[in-house]
Amino acid sequence: IISSGGNDGDKKVRLNTVTLVEYWIRGQKETSSKHSQLNANNDTTTGDGDTPSSSLLLPLLEDDDAAVRASSITALGLLLSNDNDMQVRSTAVERIFTRCSIRNEGVAMVRSAACKAVGEFCSNIGSYRSDAERKVMVERVACVILRAMEDVHGGVRSMVQFAIGNLAIALKQGDNPNPILSMHSYNRLLESCRRALDDKDDKVVTNAIRTAGHIIHILPSYSHHSHPLLFDTITRHMIKVLITALLASSPSSPNIKMSWKRRSSLKKQAYGSCLSLIFIFKTSGCDARHICCCCLKVKDTMTA
Repeated sequence: IISSGGNDGDKKVRLNTVTLVEYWIRGQKETSSKHSQLNANNDTTTGDGDTPSSSLLLPLLEDDDAAVRASSITALGLLLSNDNDMQVRSTAVERIFTRCSIRNEGVAMVRSAACKAVGEFCSNIGSYRSDAERKVMVERVACVILRAMEDVHGGVRSMVQFAIGNLAIALKQGDNPNPILSMHSYNRLLESCRRALDDKDDKVVTNAIRTAGHIIHILPSYSHHSHPLLFDTITRHMIKVLITALLASSPSSPNIKMSWKRRSSLKKQAYGSCLSLIFIFKTSGCDARHICCCCLKVKDTMTA
């Protein structure tokens, strides 16, 4: 039934089929996290070794309808975050990488879904068989998402920052004490995050704030002393965002006029800044003066 739905001439049927597969994958992922592995009695493979979902989803990445392509990519990202079949993974990852680029995908919604999917499967990088395989994939991810950061659409740039944050989390969780990501790529990702903090799109800024905490948290692996300016700039920016949001949401500041949407975005950014500052302040090499400065400014803002 699912296979026939993916080949149906009606785009609504194809979209609903992909959505059904996505929820099936989510269910399998939740089951896997609870039991550490998928139930061996579940029939989750076809004769050629592919999961039914990958066999269905890969052809739909070329669908004429953008919504079907976007949903297929979203489902594939979830599948790859939990699937250890290297042959399936290799094919699907390259197809997703292709959709991150405006040169290969003209619809921003699909490019955004592709960048988010990259972030999803980054969480499974630790399952690669060797450090050499992990290094190749990590460098490939960095290259693809950094190019996508030049996208004109804010939704795409926002998902790029999401992907960078997830990549940093995956690298921090690795057992290998040596940095898998090259210093050159790390510098570029850190600089990308810094620039995104000044993006004109609030969603990009919100994800960049989350990412900053995670990308700086793996800084000790690359020596904090080689990035003092970026470290200082990002930390100061976090404090500025936090104070601005606190002031804007304070009942004692009725003269600050802004839309509900803008005020809501600032609250999210303030919350994200608090979480990221925790990671930053825990990072080896953090200047204690930043912690004192932040605490004093927050205290002054809340008691004003």
